[in-house]
Amino acid sequence: MSLPLEPINEEAQEWFREQWASVEKECGSEGLGRMKDMFMGLAKNEPPRFQYPMQEPEMYYMRELTAKPVHDPKDHPILQKLESKWEVIRGEMEALRVSNESTYTKPRSDDEAVPDYGPATGFAEYFGIDERGVLTTTGNWKVFYFYKHFIRQDDNCKLCPETAKLIDRMMEEGLLVGGMVCFSRITPGTRIMPHTGPSNMRLTCHLGLCGCDGVTLRVARDNYVPYRNGKCFIFDDSFEHEVRHQGEDLRVTFMFDLWHPEITSAERDCFRIIAGRALDGGAYDKFLNRCF
Repeated sequence: MSLPLEPINEEAQEWFREQWASVEKECGSEGLGRMKDMFMGLAKNEPPRFQYPMQEPEMYYMRELTAKPVHDPKDHPILQKLESKWEVIRGEMEALRVSNESTYTKPRSDDEAVPDYGPATGFAEYFGIDERGVLTTTGNWKVFYFYKHFIRQDDNCKLCPETAKLIDRMMEEGLLVGGMVCFSRITPGTRIMPHTGPSNMRLTCHLGLCGCDGVTLRVARDNYVPYRNGKCFIFDDSFEHEVRHQGEDLRVTFMFDLWHPEITSAERDCFRIIAGRALDGGAYDKFLNRCF
């Protein structure tokens, strides 16, 4: 079972109401009907009616988007481009493992989650997505951020210039969400517990870089996806999913989120405005951190 979700409190409801009113005043409402329904549902604390079993995104659920647990990489041409460059990306990752092995930031102290919105250098120990606790029961999960909380980590990008160029291209083409883009590293024996992601507005991608033998992703009830070096897979993380590393080597992937192909540019821009305001207003940890 996925981790239980906390109800949206009155403070959050008011924040969502204010944000939508402000965005609607600035951008108008044309083409944003689904976005308005989503934010007003959050403002009223109205649970959405999910379409499919085991699809329960934590907060942001947009109606009418085509839903399936696993998507075909061939439907996303940028993934073929990444696969053609996988050895270059792996080379930059391998250089980091040598130069920055002992340097990483830790986003919490003791057993209490501490939001960290500053620059992230080196491999950061990843404890999970919110105050409900860690997602790993065994093993270890670390990440090297290129984007963190929608903010480009310039120092890290300089260490991996070719990877950064590919990331910038995805952002320029309007494909990349940019909430979290990273190298994701787990040790043998790691289990990432069943959980759901923040929203059905995005699709999560992994490009295998090393140590993929024996590592499997389960999505929904019976979709088992093996990690493979040099190959991408893409899935909807609003469905319950978990990872088990039963191999013998350190597994590293290039991990990022693409916008769902049915999200419009207007909806994309609207969400970015609200995410930016959450960061600028110091509200990110309350309303977006547990999701993006």
